[in-house]
Amino acid sequence: MTSLSSIGIALVSSGVFALQPFGLGGNTQSISSFKYVRSELPNFTLSKQNATLHRKLCYAKFQKGDYKSALKDCNKAIKIDQGSYYAFYLRGVIREELDDLKGAMDDFKRSVNLNAKYAYTFSRIGDTKIKLNDLNGAVEAYTKAIKIDPDYTYAFQERAETYIKLKEYKKAIRDFDNAISLAPEYEYLYVIRGDSKLKIGDKQGAIEDYEKAIQLDPEYAYAYVSLGEAKIDLNDLNGAIEAYTKAIQIDPKDAYPYQERGDTYYNLKDYEAAIRDFTKVIQMNPGIDFMAYAYSMRARSNARLNNYDLAISDSTKSINLKPGISYAYIIRAAIMLQIEDYNSALDDLNEAILLDPSISDYYKLRGDIKIELNDTEGAILDYNKAVELNNDKD
Repeated sequence: MTSLSSIGIALVSSGVFALQPFGLGGNTQSISSFKYVRSELPNFTLSKQNATLHRKLCYAKFQKGDYKSALKDCNKAIKIDQGSYYAFYLRGVIREELDDLKGAMDDFKRSVNLNAKYAYTFSRIGDTKIKLNDLNGAVEAYTKAIKIDPDYTYAFQERAETYIKLKEYKKAIRDFDNAISLAPEYEYLYVIRGDSKLKIGDKQGAIEDYEKAIQLDPEYAYAYVSLGEAKIDLNDLNGAIEAYTKAIQIDPKDAYPYQERGDTYYNLKDYEAAIRDFTKVIQMNPGIDFMAYAYSMRARSNARLNNYDLAISDSTKSINLKPGISYAYIIRAAIMLQIEDYNSALDDLNEAILLDPSISDYYKLRGDIKIELNDTEGAILDYNKAVELNNDKD
């Protein structure tokens, strides 16, 4: 795949943004092209030279990841020369990386006051506003960047991803269209556009985007995961298994495709295969959320195979990991119902309703349990509550 740097975008860690080379007062020429000949720079005083040197040091240290030291050099550059929009821009970028979002915004605003035609400043304003959860403000900033530079791929991409957060998927797709027209070799854009198409029900369009991303990079595991999810939406469960398996082959250390393949095996009623995948997730220990879900799904799979002791053990482990999730209690209650342990099932239903009293099915199920326990009056109360909640939805 062609590097994005060839179109003027630099990838830095997980983010994508561009920094003008060396901060030489807005000039984008290579440093090697500059001739420090006194006759060519008659007004270039020693203090101005020092300001430039500190900007260079700031930039170099930033690239190295030494943000605090870079900040000191930016401060020195600005103290000497407060008329450099780039110095304020660069210091804003560093402050953003250090999570000083207010300081970053102050610097970006000062940079804009000095030069309102520098698109990168507006894109960084957008990035900062996202961190401040001002999504509409971010859209406005990216829009300004695009007006200044209509070929600014990153601004289209980031505005599109902000539209996704705002659930404005059609606008996101239009921006991804523009970004792809500028950077057709960038596989990630196709995957995220595919995700947006899936949100508006364009399942086939999503699959075409995922397949294009895979064509560009056959080792792009995330594209296979997304393809698997689209296949599920089309009820092509075997196709989903194939896609998740390919993702696992590419990146066997990622728990998510195992989880999704386990879910798909469960829906195919291949419970033993599902158990193997959920066991793999548990062995990988990817975090509480993954673990709790894997235990709950392994419990359901074991219950389908009449392995009730294992099912109860796993559902209890899921509850212990995430005691505030009502559905975990429902799973254990369902298992208790299968073995006719109605009192234990009732205890779990009571806990689930305490955690989430707005779900009508919980009251219906508790009513069924109370019927088994000959608590007719209690059952009637629960059935009436279920009806009331369903009417509220209407």
